[in-house]
Amino acid sequence: MQNNEYDAQHILKELQNSYWEGVEDPEEVKSALQDLIYVLVIQFSQSCFAIELLKTKEVLKVPKITSVPRSPEELLGLINLRGRICPLYDIRKILSLPKIEITEATRLIMIHLEAQQVGILVDHILSIHELQKNDLQPPLVDDIKFKKQYILGKFYLNHNLVLLLDIEKLFQSQELTKVHLE
Repeated sequence: MQNNEYDAQHILKELQNSYWEGVEDPEEVKSALQDLIYVLVIQFSQSCFAIELLKTKEVLKVPKITSVPRSPEELLGLINLRGRICPLYDIRKILSLPKIEITEATRLIMIHLEAQQVGILVDHILSIHELQKNDLQPPLVDDIKFKKQYILGKFYLNHNLVLLLDIEKLFQSQELTKVHLE
């Protein structure tokens, strides 16, 4: 694997394997694992978000993007990912975030959807975090300056508010559905 890509499934498998080392009561551990969510913590502008790790395929440096004429601004273009053509989206507008330029720190996250893989751009990948389901709280109106319907909940990481994105609902939104239809 190259330095510029991370296989989320491989990382998750390694995390799970580390739990089994030296375990005296496997059933107790299995029960505890069912209450865990692994998330990829990302940053857009100054805001922290998370995506469930199981919904991600991989993280890459931004490859060459082929623009699509007369496409909505949410569709940045298409990428060739090892011979497979995938759409690349900028979800900032949907989340009411300002648009920024692609930098060296910008990353592409490949997401599993029902019938296809899609890519989204993020400013930074901050970490992979293990979260107890009961640590996830419903977001308060004061916490969110973004569209609440795309937020599953909130948690705090190093005293920073992190909002867990409902990535499936986001890709079923009218803003992105019109991109698929046009």
